[in-house]
Amino acid sequence: MVYIPHSDADIEKMLKACGLKSIDELFDTIPDELKQREPSNLQEPLTEDEVIDFATGLADENLPLSDIPSFIGAGLYDHFIPSVVKNITSRNEFLTSYTPYQAEASQGTLQAIYEYQSMISELTGMDVSNASSYDGGTACADALVLIHGQLGRKRRRVLVSDGLHPEYREVMATYNFGLEMEIEAVPLKDGLTDYDALEKKISEDIAGCFIQYPNCLGVIEDLPRIEKLNAKLHSVGAVSVAVNNPVALGILKPPGHIGFDVAVGEGQPLGIPVGFGGPLLGFFTTVRELIWKLPGRLIGRTIDESGNEGFVLNLQAREQHIRRERATSNICTNQAMNALAACVYMAYWGKQGLPLLAKEIAGRARILADRLAEVKGVQLLFPGKAFFNEIAVKIDGDPNDINMHLIDSGFVGGFPLGKWFDEYSDCMLLSVTERNSPDDMEDFCEDLEMILAGEMEGGDDE
Repeated sequence: MVYIPHSDADIEKMLKACGLKSIDELFDTIPDELKQREPSNLQEPLTEDEVIDFATGLADENLPLSDIPSFIGAGLYDHFIPSVVKNITSRNEFLTSYTPYQAEASQGTLQAIYEYQSMISELTGMDVSNASSYDGGTACADALVLIHGQLGRKRRRVLVSDGLHPEYREVMATYNFGLEMEIEAVPLKDGLTDYDALEKKISEDIAGCFIQYPNCLGVIEDLPRIEKLNAKLHSVGAVSVAVNNPVALGILKPPGHIGFDVAVGEGQPLGIPVGFGGPLLGFFTTVRELIWKLPGRLIGRTIDESGNEGFVLNLQAREQHIRRERATSNICTNQAMNALAACVYMAYWGKQGLPLLAKEIAGRARILADRLAEVKGVQLLFPGKAFFNEIAVKIDGDPNDINMHLIDSGFVGGFPLGKWFDEYSDCMLLSVTERNSPDDMEDFCEDLEMILAGEMEGGDDE
């Protein structure tokens, strides 16, 4: 059966109605040099069982994180996901719903999103959360849109710490093509945002400021200093934005308690697999005063005329609806399924459990950092600086080559920081979660030391 099931007579009738003689005339507006005249160089067709064998062979070349200890993070992290998360999200009423459209007529889905919003708001210490964003980078970009909508007519300057994830900054730059805000980078100084440089930039024409903690180098920013900077930003009427790892907020002071107006981030650590880099979950929270600038949708709890409690779609400000060009987001969906997973994950750990998890991760990261400091050829990049689950190290050798050797010895190594920062071309960022056991960390350090000493064969020699 051909893809277009129209007979020659059907096609001739349609072309006649369009006043055309051939299908090719439909594409006359495309320049001839752009048209492909020869068939694509595809292999011969395969039977169904041959396609299955081919796809299975490709899948077998992947390296599941469940089969190998991983020390790479840089934005996505290999956390243990309790079985209850999959059990709930796999229920038919959630799994088969095309969210967020038809399912938003369902009280179950509305309540799940409401519970997610409530937990994220409490975790960040903010007043209100949206129903979720596409991912962490989009949440950052939507925060820029919020600043533009709030102050963009009068102010254009936005300060962004170089400690903000570089990929998030790229998404913000793409969004800014239409916003035309003046984004000014604030440099790092010994792994931290240069607070003196930031403070000097704060003036009456500043619209907003972005700071990430822990930052993209794994260092926890000076929160008391940031609290003072937020007060100064507020004194000139600017909007301050925090970017956070939600699990780290189990032990770090939440952004709402140190004066941030907006808190966003990547929610993947909350019970969502790393996958192949997605799908992900962006969280977006604000103070009450900015609720009308919130992107996406907001679920609320109410009482009907009979006195029954129910959940409703309170706010849905996007371009298809009445807001039009004043819409607070140009993405029409929220990540309802991943938000549900995050909701179940947070409920599983609870108020007492999440801090315990965060402390366990921080403790294991400290064990790894102390052991790395003993490895010949490795130096901690920012000794003495506080960190949560990521450690930046300077290493004697090319991090990419070293990672190839580590793969051969059964480990996923760290993230080569040279991809982000030219000055750190000989550095890597190592990540720890609760899935990195003390034995794995010891074996990793021993193999790393052997690789650096040239005692271990392997790697990509081709």
